[in-house]
Amino acid sequence: MKVISKRKIVPIIIIFSFTALLGLTILLLVKSHQIDEAEIIALHNYSDNFVNYIANLEKSEEDEEDGPTLYQQQLAIALDYFYYEKGQNQISNEEFSKFLKENFDANFDSENFSNDLYAKLFQEKYIEYDPEKHIISLNPAEPTKKERAIIPIPIMTEKSVKKKGSTYIVEYEKYLIESPYDALNCLADSNNSNEPNDEESDKIAKMVSYLNGESTIKSAQDAITPECANQLSEPRNTVVVTYEIENSKFKISSINH
Repeated sequence: MKVISKRKIVPIIIIFSFTALLGLTILLLVKSHQIDEAEIIALHNYSDNFVNYIANLEKSEEDEEDGPTLYQQQLAIALDYFYYEKGQNQISNEEFSKFLKENFDANFDSENFSNDLYAKLFQEKYIEYDPEKHIISLNPAEPTKKERAIIPIPIMTEKSVKKKGSTYIVEYEKYLIESPYDALNCLADSNNSNEPNDEESDKIAKMVSYLNGESTIKSAQDAITPECANQLSEPRNTVVVTYEIENSKFKISSINH
């Protein structure tokens, strides 16, 4: 029987250990990039509340020099969230400050808030601020039924999701639906060979509700499917949003246009 010397055993152990460590590293790396269904659901439960307001962070070329600051744009998203998602016409300093901190890691500057409201971004939001009562009031003018028929609807659709540890990088495509009635027809025609299911019927009802002046533009945005957005428009630009989990909660760490 051939005897293996101690000198040969040591290199074999080293090689085996290195191979095992390398394999474990690769396994952990692959696992850190894999997204399971539960994670996707949790991410959507959070991001779906914001995605159609993220367009507020986009600057036009003419605004490049003297347009709203990033902080002012974050304020705009927060205001839209409270008005459209939560249905609030009034917001206290405390809850507004908490929202900005938890979702953008931004500190609410209440002393200069009135000055921020002079930015063009807020001109059609009809916002009033009472510094004594520390209350923000929202009174945007809702369009008439006639106006709703011609007001374009911005839509953000998800293109891809990547994961790096506790960070999720989501790429969106922004569409602008020029005709809400075309969107309604698209929803109605999406399953014209069969009776619409409950989800399809709900989307049609939401679009009709918006066009009849019974709900806000959020209803129309929730109704339009990625398929109809792609059929009725071309992607205007791509937006990459990075979400991070901190203390078991999602937050938006960056938005890149």
